[in-house]
Amino acid sequence: MLLLLCLLLFWLYYRKSLRRKAEQDKIERALKIAEAEKLAAEKSAQAKISFLARMSHEIRTPMNGVFGMAEALSFTNLDDNQQELLTTLKGSASNLLALLNDVLDFSKMDAGKLTLELVPVNFHQISQNIINSFSHPEKDKSLNFNLRIDKNITHSYFTDPTRLTQVFNNLVSNAVKFTQQGNITLAIVLMERKLVENITYDTLRFSVADTGIGIAKNNQALLFTPFIQADSEITRKYGGTGLGLSICQEIVHAMGGTINLESTEHIGSTFHFTLTFKQSGLEKERIERRNNTRSANCVTDERFKLLRVLVAEDNLVNIMVLNAQLERLNIKADVVNDGAQALVMHNKMPYDIIISDCHMPILDGFELAKKLSSKKTNKPLWLIAITADALSGSAEKCLAAGFDDYIAKPCPQETITNKLNRAYRQLQLQKGVNLSSSSANNYLLFDLQALLKVNNSDLILASKVAQIFADTWQKDRLTLQIALEVKNFETLYALTHKIRGSVRYLCYSPLDSMAQQVENHALVNNEIEVDNFAQPFISQLEQLADEIDHWLASLPKSAGYNP
Repeated sequence: MLLLLCLLLFWLYYRKSLRRKAEQDKIERALKIAEAEKLAAEKSAQAKISFLARMSHEIRTPMNGVFGMAEALSFTNLDDNQQELLTTLKGSASNLLALLNDVLDFSKMDAGKLTLELVPVNFHQISQNIINSFSHPEKDKSLNFNLRIDKNITHSYFTDPTRLTQVFNNLVSNAVKFTQQGNITLAIVLMERKLVENITYDTLRFSVADTGIGIAKNNQALLFTPFIQADSEITRKYGGTGLGLSICQEIVHAMGGTINLESTEHIGSTFHFTLTFKQSGLEKERIERRNNTRSANCVTDERFKLLRVLVAEDNLVNIMVLNAQLERLNIKADVVNDGAQALVMHNKMPYDIIISDCHMPILDGFELAKKLSSKKTNKPLWLIAITADALSGSAEKCLAAGFDDYIAKPCPQETITNKLNRAYRQLQLQKGVNLSSSSANNYLLFDLQALLKVNNSDLILASKVAQIFADTWQKDRLTLQIALEVKNFETLYALTHKIRGSVRYLCYSPLDSMAQQVENHALVNNEIEVDNFAQPFISQLEQLADEIDHWLASLPKSAGYNP
């Protein structure tokens, strides 16, 4: 009896073990199938990203030629009709590039690779730039553009300026597209302000309203769905990819908000979203050195005269564009068509700056950068990558290969100017060359001799005084700009007066008289005259700061100056 009971228990255990093993096998098969499907999906996603990267490169290369030739035309003498044709050409090229960027941005978001940066951002400046970019007269349209910013918004905030501008651009662009006449209003309102551990957080409501065709209730839910547009008839009439609003929604989601819509057919639409930002604290933050934003250096600027520059590029149109941009900086560059030739040329007689495309025959830019970086020499070399790759990670890939800087195509003159001026400053720091005396006559505003005279020819003391101005100017520039935009004449007067006292022994006379005009008109709240003088005054201070940066970068550390 006991044996029979044991056999029965064993049989039950065995059956249970078989069922458990069968279930486990079933689960394992399901996991294998799921893993295989996951790998297939990842492979498909990677193939899509790789395809888009290749397509981006192939499209951006001729786009660089289009933008470059249009830019070159803009530096020539044009009559009114030619100027209008050029404006249309640049507008069409910008629209084509915007469509390409939409597709690329969607692919990044679809792959979960959307990243956001956090830097101090002035919403007054960003929104005004958006309005200015759309406020040119539209044929057959009568539009009024309005910008309304809460008077309590007086700080800059930590956020991603590129992505936020992208959202504004899309929303305002849609408003312009679907509005024949009436008003388009971009508004920013302060909803709430909180202080958490001595840090101020502001909740802001952003909205773009128009008096356009409006959107039917049954179509509103479709607007944020990728590749789907609300009305096929409207799509045929107005065009578009159906990606713009979807991308805006993804960006706003990543920032912690949601885009909402209020719309009535034949009356208009309002898109709005609410986000919370940390104040950057203009009184406390340390602003990094800004880029030189002049489109080209002065014709008397001879900073690059003694530097050897090489361009490695295999596309003839890109060579023409880049050469023309460099010539506007008084740079005569040598040109080769692949990395192998660049290596040979550099080995014969080393260059100071090499601008290289990343994708070239025989030896590409990445391999060229690796080979050059691995060779230790006493002569400084600055490597700049120029590439049509636009997917995230391209810059990091270039820097990892050994490049010192990165430019994405199509690149305007302003970008080339900024990059080459930065390259010059870095090379001077590496060389430790003292150009304080030889370059004194090359400055248009900075009066080096006067600064040295005031400081009894003490180079170290003079450099410290100049550095204090350069550092202080970063904060003063933002405060001046905001005071000008919000019409705070009291702050504008006080700050201009302070700056005026500082620059009297740093620069030649024109700035002092310009500052006097700003002070006089700010004192009596003369808005029109303040606008006439303040912005040129700020621009001149920008140039002065840039020239001081140039001089400070040229000082050797052996002289006691340590930037």
